[in-house]
Amino acid sequence: MGEAITVCESICRDFSLIWFLEPKPFQALLTLLAALIASLTALYIAICVYPRQKSLDQKLEAAREARTVCLLVHQSYYDLHKRIFLLGRPSSPLGNKSGEFRDLRQEVERVVEEIQIEADFAFSQLKVVASARVVAAGSLLFDRFWKFSIGLQANKKVLSLASEVEAQVLMRALASSAFSGWGDDFDGFIEAVRAEYGLSQHRPSR
Repeated sequence: MGEAITVCESICRDFSLIWFLEPKPFQALLTLLAALIASLTALYIAICVYPRQKSLDQKLEAAREARTVCLLVHQSYYDLHKRIFLLGRPSSPLGNKSGEFRDLRQEVERVVEEIQIEADFAFSQLKVVASARVVAAGSLLFDRFWKFSIGLQANKKVLSLASEVEAQVLMRALASSAFSGWGDDFDGFIEAVRAEYGLSQHRPSR
């Protein structure tokens, strides 16, 4: 019996055990196993992790772009709103350098047209990148400029016959009517942008 065991052990040692216990074959087996694990890991990342990360990166990039546009739009609206109210002040840029007040109606219409074009452009940018909530809030501000423009068109005849002082009074009245409640709408726009895109606390005072 002892001899039989010895023969069996000899066969195993010759054909299997020694082969696995030798450094080179064992190292090759470990290398193959490591390569298999690495391949499976790479496959998992490619199929499961990468698409999710790519989608997340795209959403973050879209949010950054929208936030940047919203910042530009609310600054633009603020500046345009301020520019309209300057039309009704004695220091209004209407008229020429000599102080003469010539062709008032055309000059006012030119300035207001420029303002409306800028407001249109700002709102068109907003509609491209912003969420429905932000666009809805921005439209309330945008409508103010249209309301002012419509009021101006309705008073073209009065403006054409007005003196400089009368024109400034008319501009103030039209602006006050068109932009009544502007502050609440402006704050609502900022809050909508902050809720959607994390807008910073800093913004121009209204």
